[in-house]
Amino acid sequence: MTAKKFFVSFIIFLYLNTNVLGQSGCPTTYSNTAIKANVISTAAGSVDSCCALCQQNSACAAYKWNSTSGGTCFLLDDYQPLYVSNGETVGVTTPSSANAYVLTKSYDSSNWLNDDTFSYANSNGDFTVYVDKNTATSKGLVKTQNGKVYVGMDNTTVLPWNDTSVKGRDAVRLNSISTYNAGLFILNLDHMPTGPGVLTEFWMSGPNWPNEGEIDILQGPANKNFNTITLHTDEGCTMQVSDNIYFTGSWEIQNNKPGANCWNNAPGQYAYAGCGIEAPNNTFNTGFNQAGGGVFAMEWNREKFIRIWNFVQPNVPADIVQNNPSPNPATWGMPTAYFTIGPNCTADHFQTQTMTLMVDLCPSWGYFPGGACECHNHASFAPYEYSEAYWLINYLKVFCKNGQNCISS
Repeated sequence: MTAKKFFVSFIIFLYLNTNVLGQSGCPTTYSNTAIKANVISTAAGSVDSCCALCQQNSACAAYKWNSTSGGTCFLLDDYQPLYVSNGETVGVTTPSSANAYVLTKSYDSSNWLNDDTFSYANSNGDFTVYVDKNTATSKGLVKTQNGKVYVGMDNTTVLPWNDTSVKGRDAVRLNSISTYNAGLFILNLDHMPTGPGVLTEFWMSGPNWPNEGEIDILQGPANKNFNTITLHTDEGCTMQVSDNIYFTGSWEIQNNKPGANCWNNAPGQYAYAGCGIEAPNNTFNTGFNQAGGGVFAMEWNREKFIRIWNFVQPNVPADIVQNNPSPNPATWGMPTAYFTIGPNCTADHFQTQTMTLMVDLCPSWGYFPGGACECHNHASFAPYEYSEAYWLINYLKVFCKNGQNCISS
């Protein structure tokens, strides 16, 4: 066949098969799983035929199949939330380009130190003194190394012992200049801060706390080996305890019951605790670092959900490992935490959010043996204990849905 004939034949092939080539595939299936979504239609068929049926319906985002009546396909209008359901299989389609996530902003070694990325809080933590950018860079508390970003605290200075005028170790608290109102956020780390009395946090919040919401993606003291993922709001935001079927973590127990009320002053819960979900063990602190790091990812759909994954190496999804510019969280399986946005917690509880990355020392709830005073003394005279109190960041990326502006400023 000549080149010209091949070209003409190929064009005819494309024309005749546009309805197939232009549609999404079904690359991801889950066994013994179902999806809480509306059923668009049903049809008899094998599990292998469900994908094609879903492809032919533009409203279909996923399908469910079970063996009822010899095999039935249920076409669904959403791809989440997943839950365990023995005997059922679900498949998720690749989103169309109109619904796909696209990379909108990346924070990495090429721009982390730019003036338009982060502001530096010039204040005090529990036992940390948050320094400005010039001080942080001159002391090496923030720097780039080998294509990664290092963010740490002072680990060389011996502070005066038992001196109440000493406010703590020098550290940094970074707040993003840009603010966000939805999106997919991926923090890829080689190392997170650890050490006696250390509190590690990556979170998002509105300016009028807690009335405009706070989303704690990564949070916990050094004596815990699991992440506590938490929402903080004003009154009127409550999760359903039964929603635990939609995530792999477990509700934080507060006063002998699940803490599912996100209101900071919720009766019967710890003060300012919010609603927390605890990730599995060894997903945080030393266990996370010994595994070689991992990824914390948060998807915020303003009208439907906030869900967070806590991935530890080598279990990071392929599209993140491969730096896919359009990652698909529908292929990542059940999240570590899932919070429903709806009648019991309306979207207005979470307004425009600023990202904050920080490390603190000796918080009142950090469970240091001997309490805060002993923690202060230890942190003062043992700087070498904080050589591991640093972030080593590959990148922090923000993705918006195609055509959606999820950056507010």
